[in-house]
Amino acid sequence: MLPMTMEISLKTNLLFLVHLSPREIKERFLFLMDKFACSSKGMEVILAEDALLAELNEKFLQCVGPTNVLSFPAEREDYLGELVISIPAVVRESFLYAQEPEEHFWRLAIHGFLHLLGFEHGEEMYLLTEELVQEINA
Repeated sequence: MLPMTMEISLKTNLLFLVHLSPREIKERFLFLMDKFACSSKGMEVILAEDALLAELNEKFLQCVGPTNVLSFPAEREDYLGELVISIPAVVRESFLYAQEPEEHFWRLAIHGFLHLLGFEHGEEMYLLTEELVQEINA
């Protein structure tokens, strides 16, 4: 089976703040997809501003205000879904948690990716997230 598309959509001009390029992000997501044997599936990563995350957060989760990452798993077998990440939230939280913006970006991105794979919050997901952050930043 041929691999589906892996798209990076930019809805912000602030990506430079996390010291990553769309190409780097795509390559690392392709690595993760291969690691979890889902490289034949498609997915989209949307890098956005707080306003879009606030809109989606209210529409789908009935929560007011922006959040850092939202995962929208697909119902199709050949598509993982969409991941929406707020770049301003990544930057704010990286200062709050005394982490490099790139590292915090990957912590949130991997967290959201694991939700697309069906993982739920808990110790297993937390430990796997940290393991993958270390691996991807090595």
